[in-house]
Amino acid sequence: AHGGVRATCGYVSGPYCSPTRAGFLTGRYQQRFGHEFNPGGPSAENSAGLSLEQTTLATRLQGAGYATALVGKWHLGYRP
Repeated sequence: AHGGVRATCGYVSGPYCSPTRAGFLTGRYQQRFGHEFNPGGPSAENSAGLSLEQTTLATRLQGAGYATALVGKWHLGYRP
């Protein structure tokens, strides 16, 4: 931590949890890839969610040799 970065301010890019999370995980504004709203409940008709076409920060870190994991709330849709 001594040689790390101290983050003292932060902001979100949307008023809903899922789009904000999608933006954080991809490093992109969620409006640029169609994730402006929280996805609805699980159903065959529901195609809302974070698209697999979007590259996440975890994927980029893995490509650089880091090990990554998911801990906590996902809520990015119900599609695989």
